[in-house]
Amino acid sequence: MLQTLGGVIPRFVNRSWLRKLTLRAMAFSSSSDYGDQSRGGLPRFYSETLPPSKGSVIRVQGDEFWHMTKVLRLTTNDRVQLFNGKGGLVEGCIQVIDRSGLDFVASSDLISIPPQNTQLHVFAGFGSLKGGRSDWLVEKCTELGANSVTPLLTERSPSISENRVDRLERVILAASKQCQRLHEMVLKDPIEIGDLLHLIAQSKLSLVATAKAIPVLSALTSLEKETSGLIIVGPEGDFTEKEVSMMMEAGATAVSLGPHRLRVETATISLLATVMLWRDEKYPMSSIGQSILMALTATLNKYASSNLQAVHRTQGKTPHTTTPSTNLELGRRGVVLSTLIATTQIPDSRTQLLQKYRKKSEENKEKNDKERLDSYYKRNYKDYFELMEGTLKARDGKVSDTEKDILDWLQKNK
Repeated sequence: MLQTLGGVIPRFVNRSWLRKLTLRAMAFSSSSDYGDQSRGGLPRFYSETLPPSKGSVIRVQGDEFWHMTKVLRLTTNDRVQLFNGKGGLVEGCIQVIDRSGLDFVASSDLISIPPQNTQLHVFAGFGSLKGGRSDWLVEKCTELGANSVTPLLTERSPSISENRVDRLERVILAASKQCQRLHEMVLKDPIEIGDLLHLIAQSKLSLVATAKAIPVLSALTSLEKETSGLIIVGPEGDFTEKEVSMMMEAGATAVSLGPHRLRVETATISLLATVMLWRDEKYPMSSIGQSILMALTATLNKYASSNLQAVHRTQGKTPHTTTPSTNLELGRRGVVLSTLIATTQIPDSRTQLLQKYRKKSEENKEKNDKERLDSYYKRNYKDYFELMEGTLKARDGKVSDTEKDILDWLQKNK
């Protein structure tokens, strides 16, 4: 019964119990489950200082200490990884926990990973974006592997709040941990168009997203693949004609991302992802690159659609819905993969391989969801239900449907 409920609270759990269960759940829950995450094994945390060798001990305090002990409820002897954002990684375990911090002891020597060859620097006019849109832009640039992001000050976006910069730094760190990135993306100081021109002149690859230009795939086909480059996207309202002319004269290539008007964050992520795939693509861009870009666009559209529906619900409106060609809800990876299979004109052998990966992804998702859900209920409800078990059984069958569900769940999880 519990295994089919998704992430919601079971109907037989009285919400008033949750307040009583909070302290008990923190006391008896096992954190060993976090050692088998679906996206990369041990949980990873940031530390400026790393132990240099096996057996060395360092102190972890502040936000990461809170995250480890209060959010994930890790305890002594739990295994974790520490990284410094500069390629350093070390595995170890928690040795001692006190009120101010914890001691981490390394179980292996420090590993140093060199940065990736592709160095893409993003310049985007996101200073005027409201809500969480700039957070989303910076987060996705981090996940995709951009080397740096620089707020671009233009005539239509002349400033960016210092408070927002501090927040974006935290977003980058959280995204680096989530995507298992060892080299932290750099958030550089804001720069004006005039100061950007000499960087364009020095770079062999500088792409400016603008409406009146050749399609991006056509432009990339005619360019040599470079190990570094600049991705330049204007603010809401686009660059002025004068700004585009200045960048073109400095050596930039203007590219179009399609016939539709895109938001700043959508254009940034689309162009960055396209260049990353083009840089690493083994097959001709003309045959598979277009399909990959279409898959990316489908994912971005789904993200935007979900946000629109959430706004409609908040405002009490009924959103206009369309019937999709498939009812599969596979998450972001599934949408990209299914769209890629449907649109890419590649040999049957590769299509079969993609379908095999898609099926495996579905199976792994279902398995991981079930394991996480079982673990959640066992950690947060089992002890409390066991306390009630004797009382309920003593009633000689005179129990409510809710109490019967509790007894059935306990019987299945003995």
